[in-house]
Amino acid sequence: MWLLGRRGLQRGESVGEGGVRRTWLSSSSKDTTIRVYDRASYAHLYTLSAHSAPVNGLAVESPGREGQERLVSVSGDGKWVMWDMLEGQELRRGPSGEGGPGLACVAWEVSR
Repeated sequence: MWLLGRRGLQRGESVGEGGVRRTWLSSSSKDTTIRVYDRASYAHLYTLSAHSAPVNGLAVESPGREGQERLVSVSGDGKWVMWDMLEGQELRRGPSGEGGPGLACVAWEVSR
């Protein structure tokens, strides 16, 4: 539950994981969305919506490629979604597998 006060991050429902970058932070929720906030002011920037079940996990690309900031979300609906966080747009999505259970967590591994 985020309650940083004075109209910033007043998200009172159940919140899952979060992702943090230099200019923004994000929170996942059981309401099937991801909300993104300005890190300096805590002002709500946008809401990402692509899942049909609670969003259980988030992973931020680290280190991000220059000029890119991406995040992956996973959900109880069994899907993963990759997001462009600079534009607030979905880049791609995929299933966890045929008839598999929902996804509970995610990690982003950088290949070298």
